[in-house]
Amino acid sequence: MNGDKMKLSKLISKIEDFEELEPDIIKKIFGSEGRAHRIGFTGPPGAGKSTLSDIIARKLLEENKKVGILAVDPTSPFTGGAILGDRIRMSEAMKKGAFIRSIGTRGGIGGLSRRTYLSSLSMESFGMDYIIIETVGVGQADFEVKFIVDTVCVVLTPESGDYVQAMKAGLMEIGDIYIINKCDRPGAKEIAGEIKNALDLIPIETEWNPPVLLTNGIKEEGMEEVKKYILEHQRYLNGTGLKNEIINKRRKRFLIEFLRDEIWDEIQEFLEKNGLIDNYLIELKNGTTFEEIKKKFLNMFLQKGFKTLKTKNKKYG
Repeated sequence: MNGDKMKLSKLISKIEDFEELEPDIIKKIFGSEGRAHRIGFTGPPGAGKSTLSDIIARKLLEENKKVGILAVDPTSPFTGGAILGDRIRMSEAMKKGAFIRSIGTRGGIGGLSRRTYLSSLSMESFGMDYIIIETVGVGQADFEVKFIVDTVCVVLTPESGDYVQAMKAGLMEIGDIYIINKCDRPGAKEIAGEIKNALDLIPIETEWNPPVLLTNGIKEEGMEEVKKYILEHQRYLNGTGLKNEIINKRRKRFLIEFLRDEIWDEIQEFLEKNGLIDNYLIELKNGTTFEEIKKKFLNMFLQKGFKTLKTKNKKYG
């Protein structure tokens, strides 16, 4: 297993560094998706996401499951790497055999690194049964986790009232399980009630009814119930066929974003190299319409741009 962990670490490092992957590796990681269950922990900073991730990982390990954790940390402004705070807070799970990898956001949106999906695929190809993904905790952007995992756990605290009010519409749409952590503090039951009331106002799209749970991560209270609902949601997705729908949507979203980013990089380079932006701005001042500029640029790019496309190292960011 240690040898596998070394190989997995090297593979994720290649993904993080935008190195091209060999065809057999791509075939392996994309052919393995569906075996593992992905669990996302999201919510505001300080809610206890790392603590809860650590506890759930240990509980799954006790059932002889292979667990991988991707902790998306802020990127260091000096080295460009992850600051690794979450990895330190999940040391107990690591001692018991969990594979833990911290990855920096490096400009990724949604509180997630742009390489999170491929890194999770890599973990799955190495036989992980469960993959826990913890977001960086940056508010509105954390909604992106919904498109990467199977079960979203939204972690809040009794002090999260303002956060809930600011995020209410989106927050009620992404969660499969809502957790009020640090429930020994005043206001825990009140905010749990707010969440339940808000959920009642959301149109029902599936038969799954998101539970609202109270936990105390430091004392590990309520965590058995969290695990129970995670496993129930897993069975629900598998039993209804929704898991396959999630996987297909995830793959399509990744490919669309990959192509969009790659083509946009080429377009920017083409615009700058040919000095087109300044020319188009002058044309706008002279009354050329946006539609005319768009058509003019597309004609030029399709004729000249694609003939000069360069193969780059950044293949899947």
